[in-house]
Amino acid sequence: AKDPRLFPKLVRSIAPSIFGHEEVKEALLLMIVGGLRKKREDGVYTRGDMHVLLIGDPGSGKSQMLKRINNVAPKARYIGGKGVSAAGLTASVVKDEFLRGWALEAGALVLANRGLCCIDELDKMGAEDRSAMHEALEQQTVSISKANVQACYSEDTEVLTDKGWKKYNDVKNLKIAQFDPSNNTIRFLPHKGLYLYEYSNEMYNFKDRRNDILVTPNHAMLLKRETSNKFEKINAEDIKSFRFKIKNSGSYTGDETKYFILKRIKHQQNRKHPKYTHQHTDKKIPMNLWLEFLGYYVTEGGIETIPTVGIVQKKGKEAEKIKKCLKELTNILGCSLSEVDCGRYVRFKITQSQLYKYLKQLGHKCYDKTLNINVSKLSKKQLEILYKSMMLGDGSSDGRYFA
Repeated sequence: AKDPRLFPKLVRSIAPSIFGHEEVKEALLLMIVGGLRKKREDGVYTRGDMHVLLIGDPGSGKSQMLKRINNVAPKARYIGGKGVSAAGLTASVVKDEFLRGWALEAGALVLANRGLCCIDELDKMGAEDRSAMHEALEQQTVSISKANVQACYSEDTEVLTDKGWKKYNDVKNLKIAQFDPSNNTIRFLPHKGLYLYEYSNEMYNFKDRRNDILVTPNHAMLLKRETSNKFEKINAEDIKSFRFKIKNSGSYTGDETKYFILKRIKHQQNRKHPKYTHQHTDKKIPMNLWLEFLGYYVTEGGIETIPTVGIVQKKGKEAEKIKKCLKELTNILGCSLSEVDCGRYVRFKITQSQLYKYLKQLGHKCYDKTLNINVSKLSKKQLEILYKSMMLGDGSSDGRYFA
């Protein structure tokens, strides 16, 4: 940042094989960086992003520069103008057979939200298709009013994905937990695109000890009335009673993964002894055993001096159960399990570089550890194994509530 020639260097780094066009490359660089969006006192937003229109003779490198910034930008979409439609740019409403209703499929402009949308051969687009971009270019919003679909959650809503709870802007291509009312099951499935738009009118807040939902008036809610014995779909604005039950659980169904593969490593010292070379191949660990170990590790364990990991537990039947799990794991890893007597507690230690290197990626402190597992590829039984090992490690329950 202290380099006075930083900006010219960045400009020259854009498609360096294309000679000249310094002003064009400078404009593209400024577009990638973007500006600051401002909200004025009267509530009007002023966009901080710029748009660039490249005009030139065929073969002058326009498409190549677009493809280059599409690869360089952290978030971008590249489309050709000849085959694009208005729905492909903004959003389309399609019949969803799984949910038995209408669903939104995001277009290129929506998918490129807070990023770049590179449209090549703009002149090949139809006039009506080009006009669909006007609102997105000027107001940076996309309005949809098809099949009466205008519902939305608030922007701070969290979504349950196969990588845990994520805010809408962080979901990206993760699978989302979706409920099938026909058989009361929950599965993690790919979504068809996230639709974002500005909304400044009244919203409805449903809040109790288990739920806190903020939605637009015509958002469909799945709930059971006080006088009914079944759940039904009702728009938020049509809910008149204060006594109803919101559907927030179901029977989970997921695929079962048989094994976890602990990736091979290569020692920098180029060791030849068998006690090291066996770590140069992948280790195939039964998934149930790995999940049990992972639950103990993230709650009671941590990395120690390289390449040792340790788990501490109070002496008793819980410690014996952890020891049994660790013993099975070390037999597969080809190393030994050691114990250190710490008075009322016992510290289990595993010294193995292959395991150490993987666990180091999961975090060092208790508050930043992650599981790094794909929930959608685990069965209900396997999730129970993980949950019970975490509860044994550092959990508590009074039979009704769990922490």
